[in-house]
Amino acid sequence: MDRMTNDIKEHTASQLSRIHVPEDISACDQVVCLPNKKYENLYKIKASGCHIVIVEGFCILNYKPLADLCDLKYYLTLNYEECFKRRMKRVYEPPDCPGYFEKCAWPEHLKQASEVKQTVQNVKYFNEDTVNIVDKILSDIVDII
Repeated sequence: MDRMTNDIKEHTASQLSRIHVPEDISACDQVVCLPNKKYENLYKIKASGCHIVIVEGFCILNYKPLADLCDLKYYLTLNYEECFKRRMKRVYEPPDCPGYFEKCAWPEHLKQASEVKQTVQNVKYFNEDTVNIVDKILSDIVDII
């Protein structure tokens, strides 16, 4: 985790982050024409010159030095059934032993999530029922730039 934290600090300092804005955004008589709010937010982010680093992982926010680097924090969860279904589609080498999800992976997820809820401030939580997650996150980014 220390190495990841240092890598993020280095990457942020070097300002090598880039955001991709789809090609179908065009300028019309000095006014930017955007097909929807998502593209409008992408355009605003790109125009701001703001560099964005996305850090992903289920225990990222449990490591304070790394969580402290984050201006925005999100915790995405799935219910047990959906999480189990997705895990069963993955291929691990070596493969999970029988009962690993029920005895190890799921309890660890619950432990990590509980710790984040108790110790980390300003986290937005999304679950499998949350709609337009990307739009909400893009809007949050626009709000802070």
